[in-house]
Amino acid sequence: MTPPTAPIFDGEAEAKLIALRCSEPPAGYARWTLRLLEKKVVELNIIESASHSTIGRLLKKHSPAPPPGQSRYIAALTY
Repeated sequence: MTPPTAPIFDGEAEAKLIALRCSEPPAGYARWTLRLLEKKVVELNIIESASHSTIGRLLKKHSPAPPPGQSRYIAALTY
């Protein structure tokens, strides 16, 4: 059995990532991408390394669910 690994992000690092995501994106970009966030958290020494998919999972964990019936991800069915 493989021993468990320590989480990449602790509570403080998660908070910093979320604050970074809520800040203005770098010049020349309209929004933060997962790959931009991946580079920036390492550049700011928030963490040593993480993949963009790890960052995406963490941000998804903290995003609120849309109200019932108002999901922007589910297209309305038309007959």
